[in-house]
Amino acid sequence: MKFTREQRWALAAALYPSVVGIALYVIFATNPPKQIEIIIPLDQPRVEHQGWVEPPPTLKAWAATQPQFQITGANGVAVNQDNEKLNVRLWLLVDLANGGRLPQIPQETGDCTSFGLSGALHATQGGQIAAGSNYEFKRIFPPFTYGAGRQWVWKKVVVGRLPNEGCSGAAVAQAAKEYGVLTWADAEAAGYKYSGKLADEWGRTGPPEKLKALAAKHRVKTVANVTTVDQVRDAICNGYGVTEASRWGNPGNKWVTQDGRIVGKRTGEWGHQMCIDGYDGSSPSGRKYFHIQNSWFPDSHPAPIDDSPVCGFWVEEADIEFMLAPGDCWAFSDFEGFPARLPELFPQTVNARPGAKEAQQRAKTVLAP
Repeated sequence: MKFTREQRWALAAALYPSVVGIALYVIFATNPPKQIEIIIPLDQPRVEHQGWVEPPPTLKAWAATQPQFQITGANGVAVNQDNEKLNVRLWLLVDLANGGRLPQIPQETGDCTSFGLSGALHATQGGQIAAGSNYEFKRIFPPFTYGAGRQWVWKKVVVGRLPNEGCSGAAVAQAAKEYGVLTWADAEAAGYKYSGKLADEWGRTGPPEKLKALAAKHRVKTVANVTTVDQVRDAICNGYGVTEASRWGNPGNKWVTQDGRIVGKRTGEWGHQMCIDGYDGSSPSGRKYFHIQNSWFPDSHPAPIDDSPVCGFWVEEADIEFMLAPGDCWAFSDFEGFPARLPELFPQTVNARPGAKEAQQRAKTVLAP
């Protein structure tokens, strides 16, 4: 079924009415690391993998050359927005763009960096399609980005030994910008299916050269390092998924129910990369929450009690601050800069965001027979 631009906006309004006014876009060491990522397969004994590795100085130097994150108007000038009380759940737009919820395919080795990046790009792809772009949703194949990040980025700029497993957020971000991302459909058409064995192989040797041309069709044009909680919030509220890479961990398996959702509590540290694809500043308690989507097995975390996907959970602002501390969190765009969404419909001034009642009325008007 095809929807008009107005119908897409109405559906987006029904999914989370407080954000209907936002149009959404995207494309789509020398020492071994100390961080350990724990993966518990359903039918296998516990397996430990090295996942996220903090970027060495050379990759941090590259990160410093990337544009500073800011939301801008059509003239390129920074825009002030009041996003504090919005409730934005980008996975719902992925559902709409994909025609259903993506299956939770768990990582099988220390390739979390490529999964975290893929999740962020899925979120922003969904937003682009909901905004009316004539674009077909494409699921991203993580092993290509993992191998490219390790062999074509890390190995080129880091003098010394590659970590046995894992990568950094900066390396996979640079890989997505320089080499592009491979779609799942293109990978399968070329005869490849996801497995930890394949990811490990490409992580050691690099992806096959014949896949470079396919991935080059989907290069990310702008990569920006996000360094503050407000930047993460504003990225989500303008339709840009964020990938976070840090030592945030919950090995103590502490989960609480707050404001109608499952909230994860930091109980320790491990090196891991995940996707941030939601923000909610409208909770009854006044707490601000961010949704984290993980890449483990569906039952690795408690089942959600809201509409969020399996293997996801919410965290509070202090947790986001901890995740940002290493300086390896990223937002992505399909063109230069991060424009505010639909400036022609909603003046870019503080408190210009439409409320739930207006959004719901808009949906009724557009979809009325």
